[in-house]
Formats: sequence, C-alpha cells, structure tokens
Amino acid sequence: MPLTRSSETNEWDLAESSPEQLRNVVLVGPTGSGKTTLLRHILAYASSASTADAAFAELANKTIEPTTRLAVHTVINASTRINFIDTPGAADFAGEPRAALRAADAALFVFSAVDGIDAAAAFLWDECAGAEIPRAVVVTHLDLEAADFDAIVAICQRLFGDEVVPLHLPMHADDGSAAGLIDLLRQQVADYSTGARLDRAPDPEHGSLVEDARMALIEAILADSDEEDLLDTYVDDEDPDIDLLTASLRTSVARGAITPILATAATPMGFGISEILALITTSFPAPGNYRLPYVTDSSGEPIEPLAGDSGGDLCAQIIQTRLGVDGQQSSIARIFSGTLVSGTDIALSGVRGANAITAATTDFDTTAHVGSITGEHVVADATAGDIVSITGLDTARPGDTISSLEVPMRVEPWLLPEPTLPVTLVFATAVDSSLSALVASLASSDLTIRHDFALETNDHIIWTLTDSHLQAFLADLTDLVGSKVDALPLRLSLRETLSSLGRGTAYRTADAPDSGVMCVIEAAPLPAGSGLDFVDARPISAADDDTAADLEIGIRRQLALGLAAGYPVVDLRVTLIESRSTSDSGAAGDWVRAGADAIRSAAAATTVTLLEPVDLVTVVVADEYVAAVVADLTRRRGLVTANDSLGTGRSSVTAEVPQLHLGKYSVDLRSVAYGTESFTRVYLRHQPMPAQLAAQVQAESRAR
Repeated sequence: MPLTRSSETNEWDLAESSPEQLRNVVLVGPTGSGKTTLLRHILAYASSASTADAAFAELANKTIEPTTRLAVHTVINASTRINFIDTPGAADFAGEPRAALRAADAALFVFSAVDGIDAAAAFLWDECAGAEIPRAVVVTHLDLEAADFDAIVAICQRLFGDEVVPLHLPMHADDGSAAGLIDLLRQQVADYSTGARLDRAPDPEHGSLVEDARMALIEAILADSDEEDLLDTYVDDEDPDIDLLTASLRTSVARGAITPILATAATPMGFGISEILALITTSFPAPGNYRLPYVTDSSGEPIEPLAGDSGGDLCAQIIQTRLGVDGQQSSIARIFSGTLVSGTDIALSGVRGANAITAATTDFDTTAHVGSITGEHVVADATAGDIVSITGLDTARPGDTISSLEVPMRVEPWLLPEPTLPVTLVFATAVDSSLSALVASLASSDLTIRHDFALETNDHIIWTLTDSHLQAFLADLTDLVGSKVDALPLRLSLRETLSSLGRGTAYRTADAPDSGVMCVIEAAPLPAGSGLDFVDARPISAADDDTAADLEIGIRRQLALGLAAGYPVVDLRVTLIESRSTSDSGAAGDWVRAGADAIRSAAAATTVTLLEPVDLVTVVVADEYVAAVVADLTRRRGLVTANDSLGTGRSSVTAEVPQLHLGKYSVDLRSVAYGTESFTRVYLRHQPMPAQLAAQVQAESRAR
C-alpha cells in the first residue's frame, strides 16, 4: 500500500513533522466565488520569494482544473505545513465538502463581494457550527467594480451571528481598485497601491473610518476572553494591550467562538494572502486540538476517545477513493491517531449497502496489508493528523476505517445528502460480470451515489443528487468502460392485481387423439402485502394427483408475466375448483399451459388494476418557500400529510407522492426553493393508478 503526499511547493518528510506544525483546512465556497483563484494565489505566494517575481505571476495564473471531487494541495508557511482540501463549489456535488469536513480541522468559507452567499454554503456553515469546527470567511473579488465588502459582512452577521467580525477593512484607490488593507487591531496599513506590499501607518482620515469596526472586533474578543488583565484594562477605559488582544483572538478563533472575516482580490498580486496564511498558521487548531470523531470497537461498543497522538492506537478513515483508467484504485485518508507504517497488516472495516432492492446493510471487516512504499514524495510512515494518498486498498470505500489488528475500530460516518435522482444505465456493449463490477466500484467511490441492480429487469440503476452529478458519473464511467454509457428514466416498478373476483375456465387439447385437459379456477384480490396464494378446493377424491402442482406452476408463471400490461401480479388468491382430463392424468405440460390460460380467462372476466409505487417524500425548506413546495407536491398528485415549522426559519413538509412524478423532482425542487431545500424519498407502498393513466400504460404495453 504505497503512501504518497500531495505537495505543490516543497519536499516534506512526514516522519519528521510534528502535528503542531500541521493544519488541515477545507475550502468551501459557491461556484464563481473565486475559490480556485484564491487557491492559485496561495500556492503561488508560498512558492515565491516575492509577489513581484515572474514565478509568482506564472503560478498565480496556473490553471487548476475545476473538479467534481475533492483535492488536496499542500503548502509550507512559517514552518507550518498546510493541507488545503479544495471542494467543488456546485451544490450538485454536496457529498464532497462533507467528506472534506471530516478530514479537516478548520474551514475557510470563500464568498464573493459581488455575488454573496448561496444556500448550500449556508447549510455547510450550520453543519460546521454544529460540529464546532473553527471557521473563517474570505471575501473575494474586491477588485471588481460591483464589490461591496460591507454588504457581505452584514449578510454574514445576519445569517451566522455577530461573532463573525472583520479583522481588516479594505482600502480602494480613486479608480475603485483594491489598494490596501487596514489591520483593525494593530491599526496598520498593508498598502498595495504601487503593486507591491508596503506596511505603513494609517492616514489620519482612516481613524474615523475604522473606529466602529475596531470596537466591534475588540468587544467580540473581550466577550469570549478569559484574560483578566485584558478585561480590567477595558473596564478602566484603557486601550487594551494589543498582544493580549491578539492572543485572545487566536484562542477564540481556534475554538470557534469568533469567526474572522478577511479580504482578498485577484489584483494586485498577493493582495491579502499573507494575512490569510498568518491566520491559518497562528489561529486555526493543529490536529488533535480539535474534536476528533466518535469511535467504537468492531462490535459497535463505544471506546475511549481518540487522543490524536502518533503513539496512540492506529485509527484513520478513508475520505475518498478514485478508480483510474488503468483499473487501479487510490484513496485519500485522514489519520486521526497512531502511525500507519509500511509492511504491516491492518484492519479495514465499514458498512456496505443499503440499496432499494434489499434495503439492507452489511458490516464489512477484512484484513489488508500495507505493502512497500513507492512513488513520488515517498514516506516510510504517516502519523496522526496527516492526510495521505494510498494505493493498494482495492476493497476500500469512502467512510471505511483503517485500524490495527490488535485494536480494531470503526469511525462514525459523516452526514450525507440522500441521492434522489434514479436512472437506468444503457451500455453500448454487452453487460458482463466485469462491466457490472466496474459500475459497482465507481459508484461506491462516491457515498452520494447509490447503485442498485434490478433483478426484475436486469437493469443497473444509479441514484445521484442532481443531473450534473449524474453527467459527471456517466463521463467517468464512459472513460473506464471505453465506450459510451447513457441513462434513461427509471422504469416504474408497477404491479397488477384484480379489482374483483374473476372465474376462469381453460381447455387444452393434447397431441394424442381424443385427449385433453380442463380446469376451472377463481381468482380473488387480497389485502395489500398479502402476496400470492394458491388453494386446491377440489373434492378430496380428485386432489390426490399432481394436477394441482402443475396448474399452480402455469398460473404463477403467467402472474409473473402480468395479465394486462406486462407487470407482475400481486395480492391474489387463486382457487382451483375443478379439473378433468380425458386420459388418466394428462401430460404435465398440458396442465401447466391450462393454468396459464385459466388465469388469463379469470382476468378477462373482471378488471385488472394497475398499482403504482408511492414514496414518502420529506422536504426541508426555508419558510418563505413552503407554499410553493406544497403547491408543487399537490400538482404531482401528492398527498401532503405534515407541514411543520422547525423553528429555525425552516420547515419540514411531508407528502405521499407517486414515483411517476418524482423522476426529476430534485431538479425541479431547486427551481421552486432556490437552493434552500433538501429532501428524502422512501418507498411507502403500491396503490391503484388512476384509470386514465392505467389505460395509457396498457395501451403502450400493447404497442410494444
């Protein structure tokens, strides 16, 4: 199992680094927020002696391809190694930021001074707050004409609380371009007006401009400070000690009590980057100083909390897996405790399932071997706090736990949105076992994708979050398969039953002269969920042969094929009333065919009812969009059963909705709720389809 490290800038031996010299930071931001540009400038800044270097400009403009998967980039700043975990900005790939949050110890939220904050970022903020993950905000695009730093600060404080405060205020030149930053605590100016950074004292007119913002920052620090000397100076109306204020600020940021706002711009080069790196290095927590995930033993019993030191028991979690075009799998793992060493055996555990077919989960435990360590930036081992890339664990899946054989553990899973958009895969080549394995392996690399295999139709069914999420999966699968893979809407799992009692008679003439068979049956509907029942009600004298068994085979075969539209029949009792044969017993094949004829005759004597699947849909949405969501569900023949306020500006709407109208619901719901929504769908039952729709389905079946 070779271990490699992602390094953009410097060689770094993991074995020689201390967890105190390490920071794991996830980058979160909407599409278009400038997150990728910020990352490019950080990587360039960490690699260049000066922002005036040609190398800085080259690196700052280096293309980082947009990705639908998380990616780790490493830089060195002030002897501290920072792992930046970049995540896709589109809400279509919501599983990636959540996986990244498990690997990170702090979060950098990137918002545009022009475009603001989207609902997906606000959801992630709430999750970070619930998990007590330290955060900071970086406001980008200050170099754009429509930039409004004060407006973004106001939005942040309205959405996230008054503890979200700016550390600096941006300065603009007469032409509106970004010119500098005023440090609110130290009252110093980082002047970029000449194209290079110059630290200087503020101009006299700056005092009145920053007074309110500086006081709000100081009051936020004092409100969370345990420093008595600092509080005493404030009570005595003295100017608080800057060094004490700075130390208290760093403590408050590290424990998530204060969220600082910083600012940056694409031009001038390097604008605000040193301030961002300084905050990460001095104020974000080192691994082990932040709450580690909950762990259990292999039987699910709680164990002592992880200590987060390299000498502890080994515990790591797979954050992401990727399947290369060569069929080789690589994994990204966060090590929470202990040391992962080459040449040793490890325990790998997790949960497999569940799918819509079996609705079951299976505990997964196996042994894997840590092989020789090869590749670029080779390391002999990896210790607590680090994020490493691993090859060789071909059975590993995101969320799996790596631990020692002596002390096996299982790490709690992270929260994930439910995939709610199902499609059927269509292949250009024949589907064999190896192709099926590729589909299953690729699907399992993303915890927000569900893969089912429908035995009824022999279809591979994929569930994703959105249409863009689906298209990304299809593109990856096409690359792996080597031929085009498309998707079709999911074929509804309809069922048939009879509306009332039907009596059927069948005559079958055998091949032999003057021979044949006859039977009479009755078919009656049963309550939902009763299944199929066959009853032999002939007189005892006539029930001592194999006729009933052969008839039942024919009847069940026909019921599996359907009686009207080609869908399996459910909830039916078939009673054998009479059977006769012109020979001693009749051939078995004759009775099988007679059974099929008889059940079709019984169906013709009554009405076949089509049953459609119904899901229980639960939508969580901002209060202002509840009415629109309810109206949309009603339009889909949904029966709204609950509409409850959650007390946080959000409400939960529950409805029973036919699957026929849920094919693209995740896409349509976003346009109704403007990105403030999340929803789940769970199969509830089958119920009779309206007659007009049922007639249409039957007509389409006859046309096939």
